[in-house]
Amino acid sequence: MVGEVMAAGYRAIIEEIEAQTDRGAAIIGAALVDDVLARAILGKFIPLSSSKKKALFGGSGPLGTYEAKIDLAYALGLLTDVMAADLKLIGTIRNKFAHRPTAIEFSGKDIADLCSNLKTSQIDKDEDWVRDPRNQYIAACTTLVAVLSMIEMDRVDEETKALERSLDERLEPK
Repeated sequence: MVGEVMAAGYRAIIEEIEAQTDRGAAIIGAALVDDVLARAILGKFIPLSSSKKKALFGGSGPLGTYEAKIDLAYALGLLTDVMAADLKLIGTIRNKFAHRPTAIEFSGKDIADLCSNLKTSQIDKDEDWVRDPRNQYIAACTTLVAVLSMIEMDRVDEETKALERSLDERLEPK
């Protein structure tokens, strides 16, 4: 059941990104990855109030930048070297789209070269669709969202099991 819900959610994410212009796809893909990355990091923290989360992850907080989240997630062991490198590439690509006022496309040489270096998009590297820079970017974003979501789900599962054990211990007859 959970797997079906997650699969439907990822299909919706992919459809949303694919419906965008190149600029929109780059920005939305990175925003989705950034959001899931923050949630994976939060899973390693003690429960925090909304104001504490805002202080940490807000614009001027220590985790207010995408790069800071990547560095902390790596230090916490949430990311492999490949994942961290791809997250940084996604940030670079996103920034090129977000900060260039003139037309920009995934098919442009500088963006296409960056996309070709995304390792998490190369799972199906023998497939023709993966050779397209836009598809490489979308595949990397959605793969990373899926992996980071699984990390978050593992944490929730561990917490649920711990609560169940605690409840069982309290309910056992003495």
